[in-house]
This record gives sequence, structure tokens and C-alpha cells, in this order.
Amino acid sequence: MKKIKKLWTIGLAVLLMLCMSISLVGCKKTGPVPSGHYSMISQNEDVYVFTENDIRDSFGWVIDGDTAEEWCSSYCDYKAKIVERDGKIYFEGYKWRDPLDVLLGDGETRGNTDVYQVVYNESEQSITLFACATIYE
Repeated sequence: MKKIKKLWTIGLAVLLMLCMSISLVGCKKTGPVPSGHYSMISQNEDVYVFTENDIRDSFGWVIDGDTAEEWCSSYCDYKAKIVERDGKIYFEGYKWRDPLDVLLGDGETRGNTDVYQVVYNESEQSITLFACATIYE
């Protein structure tokens, strides 16, 4: 009888873990701008178009749910949270330091924090950035 209880307990525990793992697989981060890679159209404009290709080795934005990353030549230059305020979309960026700077740097945060207003064009699947504020620290 003890063996049967033990097997039932183990079986129920495994079943519970399986159910939890299956339910977590379907979770996706969502945001006001569709997730994906956005590459630059022209160097004179701040317009970026959705692309199926990975842009991390060139120049563009990677959007994943409510976060945005600006990539330039395989280096993440800027990270931001995507926020909606008063019906408008903003990239509120924060400093991004590479691991080498953390190890060899003096431990101080450098640079500035930029805020961009973002306009998403659904028909063209593009984003346009307008600089709003720069906070120097």
C-alpha cells in the first residue's frame, strides 16, 4: 500500500510539473510595437522598416515585447523600455555598458539617457523616431 501511495505521489508531481511547463510555453511579451527586427531605410531619416533578417550585425532596432535595443555593427548601443503615455509611444532609454567596460572601467555610469517618441506605421510596418529629451548625468 505504501508503494502505491508513493507512486501516486510521484506521478501527480510529474503531471503537475508537466502542466506548468506547458502553460508557460505559450507566454509572450507584448508591447505597442510588434516584436521583430527593424532596419534603417536611409541614413538621413530615422525611419526603420520591419525585416525578417537579423540586423544585429548592421544597424537597426530589435524590439521584444516592451523592450527595444539599438544595434550597430554587432554592438548593443542603447536599450530602452517601451512605454505608452497620453496615447503616444516612447522609447525611454537607459545607459548600456558592455561587459568589458564593467570589468575594466572605473565603475561609474557614463553618458546620457535619451527619450524618443516613436510613431508606428502599421501599413508600412515601420517605426519613425523623434528625439524628445536628453538627460545628462
